[in-house]
Formats: sequence, structure tokens, C-alpha cells
Amino acid sequence: MMTDIGWIGGDVVGRVLGWLLTYAVHSTILLGSAALVTQRLIRTDAWQETVWRAALVGALATATLQSGLGLRPLAGEWRIAFGGSRHAGQTDVTRPRPRATAWNDSASPAGRIERADGTRGVVAVTAAAKDTNVEEAAAGNTPAHGAAAARPLEAQQIGARANPAGKASSSRTAPTAWPRMLLALWAAGAFLLLARLVYGQRRLHWLLRDRRPVAEGNVLAVLAALRRNAGVWRPIELTTSLVCPGPIALGTSEICVPERFLQDLDPDQQRSALAHELAHLARRDPAWRLLTGLVEAFFFFQPLNRLARLRLREASENLSDDWAVRQTGSALALARCLVEVASWVGRGESPVSSGTMAMAEGGSPLLLRVERLLDERIPHAPGRLRQSAAAAGLVLLVCVAAPVVSAGTIAERGDGVAREVIQEEGAQPRSQEQVVRHAAPDQPLESRWQWAAAEAERRGDADYWIAYAFERVLSADHIHIDDSASWSTNEIDEVPLGTRVYGASYKRPAKAASVVGSTNEPPQKASGMVRQPVLVLFHMIPARASAPRVERVSVRTASAGMNLRGATLYWLGSASDTESFDWLRGRVDDLQDVRLQGTVVEAISMHEDADQVVPFLEEVVGSDRPEDVREEGVEGLAWHPTDRSVALLRATALEDRSTRIGEEAAETLGELRTPAASAALDELLKVAQSDGVREEAVEAIATGQDPAVLETLMRVAMEDPSSDIQEEAIEALGAFPAASAVAVLDKIARTHPRTDMRTEAVETLGEVDPAAAAAVLEQLLQSDAPAELRDEAMEVLAERRSPEALETIVQVAMTDPDPGLQNEAVETLAEFDPADALPHLERIIWEHPRVDARDEAIEALSDMPADMALPVLDKIVASHKDTQIVHEAIETIAEFPSDVSAPRLLRIVREHPMEEARREALEQLTDMRER
Repeated sequence: MMTDIGWIGGDVVGRVLGWLLTYAVHSTILLGSAALVTQRLIRTDAWQETVWRAALVGALATATLQSGLGLRPLAGEWRIAFGGSRHAGQTDVTRPRPRATAWNDSASPAGRIERADGTRGVVAVTAAAKDTNVEEAAAGNTPAHGAAAARPLEAQQIGARANPAGKASSSRTAPTAWPRMLLALWAAGAFLLLARLVYGQRRLHWLLRDRRPVAEGNVLAVLAALRRNAGVWRPIELTTSLVCPGPIALGTSEICVPERFLQDLDPDQQRSALAHELAHLARRDPAWRLLTGLVEAFFFFQPLNRLARLRLREASENLSDDWAVRQTGSALALARCLVEVASWVGRGESPVSSGTMAMAEGGSPLLLRVERLLDERIPHAPGRLRQSAAAAGLVLLVCVAAPVVSAGTIAERGDGVAREVIQEEGAQPRSQEQVVRHAAPDQPLESRWQWAAAEAERRGDADYWIAYAFERVLSADHIHIDDSASWSTNEIDEVPLGTRVYGASYKRPAKAASVVGSTNEPPQKASGMVRQPVLVLFHMIPARASAPRVERVSVRTASAGMNLRGATLYWLGSASDTESFDWLRGRVDDLQDVRLQGTVVEAISMHEDADQVVPFLEEVVGSDRPEDVREEGVEGLAWHPTDRSVALLRATALEDRSTRIGEEAAETLGELRTPAASAALDELLKVAQSDGVREEAVEAIATGQDPAVLETLMRVAMEDPSSDIQEEAIEALGAFPAASAVAVLDKIARTHPRTDMRTEAVETLGEVDPAAAAAVLEQLLQSDAPAELRDEAMEVLAERRSPEALETIVQVAMTDPDPGLQNEAVETLAEFDPADALPHLERIIWEHPRVDARDEAIEALSDMPADMALPVLDKIVASHKDTQIVHEAIETIAEFPSDVSAPRLLRIVREHPMEEARREALEQLTDMRER
């Protein structure tokens, strides 16, 4: 996507302006998003700082990467053109695209018409659908050919209208002056603000020129201990100054304190203050403060940079407070220190620049910081890896998605060619592949192929594509791609290949009624079928001493797109089914690469005449060709559900020398979905010796979900000698409707001789429909089946979350003879809606005869909402006579957030009559503070 914005002027000026405008767009996106996210969603200072830092620096990084590396983001390019020039004879003529009514291989697609060499009889046209150049050339390259002679005349007429005098004319638009003026104003503003920033830093160091190192005293030992505990190994110099109003972090390794710091503060306050300033140095806050100032000065036109500076300043102070409290263990001492130091600063105007990391400066509201410290809820610092990953992800997202703004002169043409630009509605220009069309598509396909090779050699193409199409009936929404090379979705262009080769006349196929006379499509594919082109594309590489070499083969429906990466496409037109089959069959053995052979075999298999195709595929499957090619032959039989195909696939599955080919044959039988294919699969399940073939047959026979095969699957599940295939058959039953599958799975769950298979059947019952299987599961749960089976039934039943399932599970929890299953039932109750499960859990806590079941119920309360679970736990702590249950309840209370659990634990410590309960509550409080 390219958006033209307007006119500016100058080339170097354009590069700088493009970069600045890209920065303006990206910084607005990033900083605006940061403001919104930190205001509404993110409350923690650490993550707010991460978001703001990523936004501040990320905009600079993404703008530089996009502008410098030429990256093309998802939002496209906003193009600012200015001060261009036009060379002789260049004229743009725009007219509406002519409408065509049918696909016509010989008709040149609408596009940009260029006057070409008349002696060759070739006319060049650029397809507007993708700015794709299309050439139509006469097969004999003679100017007498009708199609090739008329269009150059049209191009000459266009050129005559554009330049009637036939003379070279030259006009150059002088670059406008205001872009240069705008750039000069920006440079002047940035210079003044940068000079102001430099002056502030120099003034700070001049004012503190009297500072001297602290040579003795306890503060040096305190600072050394703080460094050691925090893992700050680089030397930190502690200095003092008469002018300094409060503790300040300078550069990367200096803390400056006023003289009174050593006399007026007690040791705890001194330790807290030093820890706070050490936090700034450890976090490199002075460097970030300087970087923020530089960005704000350099990009002064972005007002959100000031907001970023203020928010980062506030976050850095709060995070340094947190860091200091974690190192000293005393939030109260730091709060007292802040109040005291603030009183020093407040008694007179501070001579120190506000751009420093001063401890109690007004930029971070002092009162809020003190209240925050006294609250004594200092959050844990998040991991740096998570923060770095989040910041990098945010920057990468903008780099990939946000638009790039580019500016420069209009591209110049000096070829003297008149151009006619024709826009196709809804299409966006993206690539510049050139399509050269054969002018006589009724000639034999081999003749057209030879013409394409000769034309490519004449033009000197380094690599190119040759393509033609045949037609077949396919589902209207079916897009088929088979390729000899590995490819990704990035290679699928948004414009269909049909648009490239047929022009505007091509329309993607829409849903349609069944095509009459289509004998080769399976019955289940008969609805919504339409006849559509299938393109066969050959990527060619010229060879010095021999004919051009086929590098790649791709088979695609015309509705699929393909990025040809700038290579020329020689379009041969269409071929009949028979001509295409014969020509491709003759090329299979000419290809040396196995992948190329396999793709051509796949293309042949898509032809509709089964009387031709199936014998060929039979020859391929039975040959000594490489296994990959034979596998393509087996897969290709899926296009032809004939009796001969079924017989070949059956024999291949049972007798082929390769297990892999046999498995592929069984899988392909399932794709035919005919009665003969189903019978062949049933035979494979009975007599095939290969476990892999039988396993593929199980999957294949279940694909159609025909109720008639349920008995076959049950027989396999009960009798097959392989446990893996038994399990595969049970899992396959899960794809059938519940009405037919539940009874079969119930029988397997009750009667299978192996417990693991019975358990698999119970699990599959839940996948079919828990509601339909509820009665079966409840009966299994209350039976004398093995505990493993009943446990699985309970888990599946709980997924239903019904009142009936809840009552059944409660009954198991209270009365089942298996203690382990009782505990599992209690734990499962927590998965139900809290309002439904809580009364039952409370009943178990007070009435269940087993202590471990009661403990399990109390633990289950921790998964409930606090407002529902805590009143129940309060009642248990206050009234329950079992000491172990009381202890368990206190532990569960401590698992809830501290704002609701800490007051309860304090009340237990002060008021509970049991000493064991008071001790347990105190231990939980201690652990909570340590966490």
C-alpha cells in the first residue's frame, strides 16, 4: 500500500524529512499507546517504566530501521513526493480499464502500453492488477502478425497525442523552498534545546566543583555493605558538597551528599538514603535521564516526549524506593529520610539543576512516595527477561506494522516511451513480474513451449516461468497448491494467478450447482462444483551448453496467488485435457529430480479422463521409480474413484514392497468414499499384516462417519492384535454422532478385557457428548469397576457441570468405599460453580468421617472467590474442634491476597484461644511478609 501525501522538495532533504515524519508517526503510536495502557491497564511502576522506555527509544529505533533498511511494514508506505523531473517524451495518459466478458488467452490484458521495437512485433503491457508487465508476442516474431501489428499502432497514436511535435522536450520542476526551510527550523530548534541541556549539565558540575571524597566514617562501610549485598561490583565514589541540597546520583559511579547528611541523619536514615541513590546508579537512571533529555530536545515537535520524561522520572523514584527497602528492610527509615531531606530542599531555592537524580525533588510527589512506603506493600521486582521481551515485542510490532514515511523526487524515465496507466478497481500494486503471452494459443502445446524457451533466450532472462492451464471440475471454494519446492504462505500473493494471465475477465469461482456430466468426482464432492483452470508452472534456469533446466514445478488453481519474485512469466494459454495429459506424460522421465517428477505426476492425476490417467498411475505405482514419485501416484488415485482405482489401491496396500506406500494406499482408499472402497478397507482391517496399514485403514474408514462402520470399529477395538490399533479405533469412534457412538463406547468400556482400553473408551465418551453419555458415566462411577476407570468417568462427568453430575460426585465423596476416589471427588468439586459447590464442601468439612477428605475440602476452598470462601474458613477457625482442620484452614486463609488475609491472621494471633492456632497464624504472617 502506498499513500501519496503531497509535494515537498529536495533529495537529501527528503531522506531526512522522511525519517523525521516516520519518527513522528511511530512515536505518536508508541507514546500514545503507552499513555493509554499505563493509565488504564498497568499499575506497577516496573512495567510502566518498561512500557515508557520502550515507547521512547522504540520510536527512534523503528523509524531508523524502516527508513535505513527499506523495510516494508504491513501498513505500507506513505509516500511524500517532491521536486521531480520529466524527461523527453514522457507522458502519463489515464483511461478507464475496458471490460472483458470472457477469458481469452489471445486478448492482451488491460494495462500500461509501451511502444516497443516495431521490428520484433512485440507489444509490452503492464497488468494493472499487480502493476504486472504483460507482453503479447507473435509466435513468429514478425510485424505482419495481426495481433502484434495493431497494438504498436495504438501505442504510436498514444505517443502522438502526448507529444504531437515528435520532438524531445524537457521540463524540470524546481524543488520548492519550504521543505528546506522546515528542515532548517527543526535543526535550529534542536540545536538550541541541546545547547540548553548541555549548559544545564555543565552548570551542575560547576556548582558542585567543591565536592570532595568522603574519606572516613561509618557511611563508607554502609555503602560498601549495600554494594556487596546488591551485587554492585563497580567502584562507587561517595562525595560531599556544601552546595548540594540533598543526596544526588551523578553519572555512573558517584553519589554526592550535602555536609549535613553526615550530621543530621541517623544511621538508619543514612543507610536508606545511600541505598536509594545506589539504586539509581545500579538501574542506570542518570544515563536514562540524560537520554530522555536528548530525545526530548532533538524531537521537540513531539509533545508526548515530555509526558514520557515525567512518567519515567516518577517511576524511577518509586522503583529506587522499592530497591532501597528491599536492601535495608526498613520502609519507615526511608520515609523519615525523605521527609527530612525534603525539608532541606524546601528552605530555599535549590541551586542544583532539576535534571539530576535528586532524592527528594518535587518531580515525584513526595507525599505519595511517603504514603506508599508507609503502606509497606513493596512489590517484587519482575524478571528482566520478561521486561526485555515485552519491550522488544512492542518495538518489533511497531516496526512490522506501522507505516513508513518516505520522501524524494519522482522517479525519472529517460526512455522516451509514452505510457498508458490503467487502474483495476480493488487491486493494489505490489510486484513487478512480467507476463509474456503467446499470440496463438491454438498452436500445439509443444510448439508454444519451444517459442517460450526461444523468446526467453532472446531476451536474456536469468530465470523465468513457463505456464499453461487445463480445466477440471473442482469445488468452488477449493484452492489447490502442489509444489516441488518448499513454500510458505508468504509466497501466496493476494492477487490470483488467473488475474495475471487472463486479466480483468477472470473472476474467482463462486458457489454453483453440481456440474452435470462430472463422472470422476466422489459423490460427497458433487455439490458446489465448478469448472475452473488449473495452472502448471515450470521455473526455468538457462544452461550454457544445453537446453534450459527445469528448476521447479508448481500446480495451482487459478484462484491461488503466487509471488514470482520478479521473474518473467511466459504464458502459453490453455490446453485440452488430452493434449495436456499427453504432453506432461512425455516429460516425466525427462526430469531428473524426484520432487519435480512427483509434482508432474500430481498434475497428471488431476486430469479428468480416468481411462487415461488411472492406467498411467498404475504404471507409476508398480514401477521401480523412487518411492516419493510412487507415493504421488498413489495419492493421485484419489481424483478418480473408479473400480480400477479401488482394486489398485487394495492390492498396493496388501502387497507393495514398501510399508509407506501401503499405508498411503489405505489412506487414499478412505478419500474415495465409495462402497467398493469401504469394502476394501474392511478387508484390509481383517487381513493386512502391516500394523501401519491397518491403522491407516481405521482412520480412513472413520472419515466418512458412516454408522454402518461402527460395528467394524468395535470389532477392531476388541479384537485387533495391536493395542495401538485398538486405541486408534476407540478414538475414531469419538468422531461419530453421539446417538450412534455412545452405545458402542459403553459396550467397550464395560466389556473390554483391558482396563486401559476401557479407560480410553470412557475418555472418548466425554469427547462425543458428555450430556448424552451422562447416564453411562454415572452408572460406571457407581459400579464396582476398577478405580482407574471410575476416576476417568468422574473427570469426564465433571466436565458437564450439571446438577446431576454434582450430586453423583458428592455421593462418591461421602460414601464411596475407595478413600482415594473420595479424595478425587472432593478435589473435583472445586471445578464446579462456587455457589453450587461451596455448600457441599462445607458439609464435607464438618461431617465427613475421614480427616484427609476434610483437609482436601479445605484446600479446595482456596480455589473459590475470597468473598465466598473466607467466611467459611473464619467459621472453621473459630468453631471447629479438630486442631488439624483449624491449622489447614489457617494455611488456606494465608493463600488469599494479603489485604484480606493479613487482618484475619492478626486477629487469630491476638484472640484465638488455641495456642497452636495462634502460632500457626503468626508463622503464616511471617512467611507472607517474606514473600
